[in-house]
Amino acid sequence: MDIFSLLDQIQAVARNGLYYSDNGYDSERYKRILNLSAEQYSELLDTSSTEIKQNFLAETGQITPKVGADAAIFDEAGRILLMERVDGTGWCLPCGWVEAGEKPCQAAIRETKEEDGFRCNHLSTCGCLYALAPSARRSTYDDSGGSSLRDCRWLIRIIP
Repeated sequence: MDIFSLLDQIQAVARNGLYYSDNGYDSERYKRILNLSAEQYSELLDTSSTEIKQNFLAETGQITPKVGADAAIFDEAGRILLMERVDGTGWCLPCGWVEAGEKPCQAAIRETKEEDGFRCNHLSTCGCLYALAPSARRSTYDDSGGSSLRDCRWLIRIIP
């Protein structure tokens, strides 16, 4: 792993920690980690660490590369697994953000386990779709259990 990949992951963990932490001691630790990563970026890029830190803190929320991964999972009968979202926007494939340093297939496997409780050992990449995400849209996070799902079920057979 190169130094920039390492620093990207460290600053993402620190920024996520600052956003989600409700403990003052933890917040101070995350600030220290963020400062250390900004100082290292500063040395490598010959840029002010203050400017780098300001750029980091300009974006809050879940810090990811802003790449999402979905898993299309079929059972023996050819039914596809779908999840009903808590935010009322409908049904979707098991999905979520790809974490810093993570491959999309790894994220799809992790998200499927986190959201549905299903363990997948292997997923094949069958395609890559992209779209510009609306900047004002933010996903809903359910503090009661950490899941954005209301229901999960197998739906009708869709493969002949």
